Amino acid sequence: MPSTVGASGAFAAGIVAQAFSTYRKQYEINKTGLAMMGTMDFPSTRRQEIHFYWKTPAYPVRWPYGGAPMASKPFGGVQFKIENQSYARSVSWDYRDALDEQTNGLLTQARGVGENFAYLIEEIFFLIRNAGTDLDLLETVPNAPDGSAIFADATRFGIASGSGNGGNAINGGTMADAAEIRTDYYTGLARALNFQDTEGKPLMSPGALRGAKLLTFNPAQLQVVEEAFLQLISGNPTSTATHATSNVIQDTGRAPILWPNQNVTAAEFDIWFADSNVKPLVHQARDQLFEQIFTRSNSEVASKTGIESVDFSKRDGFGVNEPYGAIQVSAAGGA
Repeated sequence: MPSTVGASGAFAAGIVAQAFSTYRKQYEINKTGLAMMGTMDFPSTRRQEIHFYWKTPAYPVRWPYGGAPMASKPFGGVQFKIENQSYARSVSWDYRDALDEQTNGLLTQARGVGENFAYLIEEIFFLIRNAGTDLDLLETVPNAPDGSAIFADATRFGIASGSGNGGNAINGGTMADAAEIRTDYYTGLARALNFQDTEGKPLMSPGALRGAKLLTFNPAQLQVVEEAFLQLISGNPTSTATHATSNVIQDTGRAPILWPNQNVTAAEFDIWFADSNVKPLVHQARDQLFEQIFTRSNSEVASKTGIESVDFSKRDGFGVNEPYGAIQVSAAGGA
């Protein structure tokens, strides 16, 4: 009996090691792109956090001579709440299967659990992006502080709504060819530069335009998107009707980082500005990944049933800040 218990403990420790190693490695890989979409790992110390940001402070105005009082204007702010959710998954096995294990199948399952926990933030970011529904991930998909979805044909940032072409949602083409995509991309950049703050002044700094940008799109458009942004020469140099031209996006250095992702609807793409003062999405970290081991040595249920397990859990929160750091271009004018 003691040797059996020892084997169970060692096997459970191996499950934990595999899951945690895979989780940490995959999480760091995923974090690169996600950090361009949202604020990552915002520290949380309670079940619900209140987030707050100030509206644009008043700009200076002329103060005439002659004893007139200087202009005064109060500060304003907006707050929103993010409640942490619990996420969990258990890996279980019959202790006899662990003793007879030859294929490392259970360890493979453990690696899969670690990988899936690492993908959790990506899944939820894109769920919010799509304004979708998945009760396994979120009870309610959050809106931006203005009450609209993250991408919306709404009056926001000084851009009036209308005909699917307002706010940070733009009517584009069908992504049928590279030239069309480049045109829509520049339309998105121009829209961001026309955003206004609550004082009617430019909201997006030119630095954000010059900085790194992430473009998320459906893998079905991979070839035409790469032609749009990465191909150096466009056109047909041997044709009498057309001639070869350089790629303006390559010439200007405005090519974004490309992320084909199946969570993005075909024939639409999103532009995420990495240097935006405010990131559209928020990931709030309450607890790190935690494990609890149940073997026949420490669990009455396991000793009676022979079913041992490792339970993994963590708590995270997700929300939407002011989403002026992202533009969606689609035939529908928004998700």
